[in-house]
Amino acid sequence: MSIYAVARDAGVSTATVSRFINKTGRLSKDKAKKVLKAMNRLGYVPSEVRPGPKLRRHNLVRHGRILMLSLLPYDPFDLYRMPTFPALIGGIQKALAESNFGLMVTQWQGDYESFVPNIRNSVDGVILIGNLPPSAPVKLIDFLLAVPTVLTFKSESDPDGRFDHVYYDNRFIGEMAFRYLSGAGCRNTAVVVHNKGHVSLMQRMENFLGTAADEGMKATAIGADAELDGGSLFERMDKAADIIVGMSKVDGIFVTSDDALLALSNCLKARGIEPERDIRTIGCNNDNNFLGQLKHRPATIDLKLEEVGRKTVEQLFSRMKNPGDESRMDIFVKPVMVPALGKKKVKS
Repeated sequence: MSIYAVARDAGVSTATVSRFINKTGRLSKDKAKKVLKAMNRLGYVPSEVRPGPKLRRHNLVRHGRILMLSLLPYDPFDLYRMPTFPALIGGIQKALAESNFGLMVTQWQGDYESFVPNIRNSVDGVILIGNLPPSAPVKLIDFLLAVPTVLTFKSESDPDGRFDHVYYDNRFIGEMAFRYLSGAGCRNTAVVVHNKGHVSLMQRMENFLGTAADEGMKATAIGADAELDGGSLFERMDKAADIIVGMSKVDGIFVTSDDALLALSNCLKARGIEPERDIRTIGCNNDNNFLGQLKHRPATIDLKLEEVGRKTVEQLFSRMKNPGDESRMDIFVKPVMVPALGKKKVKS
């Protein structure tokens, strides 16, 4: 999400949105109202972090190009179509463009000899995304350690701590979701995860359940075992909706990603349960591509992925300026709560 989307939705210029957010210059009440409504409608939360200093050209900058190397089982085209990644890559691209750097995006195919020699003399630094495989050639690791490299997105990706890391802080997302639901008066909650093999989603579920236990409140896990295995995302959420209907009164649900929340909401509506009217829900990712399709936009947790992308670039530039620094840094970006819009009081 960016000010470009807000400006488009509000029917104003990006300069107008910028003046409203930064409280600079004069702005009519009518335009201010339009911008505020658009921000609320889209769930846009301005970043508290302003762009850092631009990297000045010096002898360590030869190509003006940074490589994003995906270690995930998805090619670059897939990344742009998936939840979360467009915001992350967009944040990286914007930050690089401010210092006149270009971005190359490619996927590791497992062949060192055909990959590294072609890349070595083409880029000034590398942004890694995904888990370093145990089978990664020593030559590849040596190459990444020899060039400025930062690993981004997921905290479990480099357990040996060989690189700088910039992540969204996933540790307390479940707690944030539980406290939102309990603060809304929910006393019988559930947490739904559509992929029990996804480490980050499972961490959110466990954090949710742990917080509920600490508060002495009931919470049910759906998807931690095999009850949702198999089928498409919609088919899995259809199974989850059957489980929810069969439970005693559930008044609050945390779905660990917004795409799954959209699917579950549609499945509940097909069973006569209207989300935000009959049951409170909250998702994660602040992805308007999914939440914007719902009649009542639910609460969600914004992972601040554009900010993660920007901070990744800032740390990479710092590494480029200080190639001899052997210390390593872990930088966590704090997620924020985005309240529901147009919600109705849940029936008791």
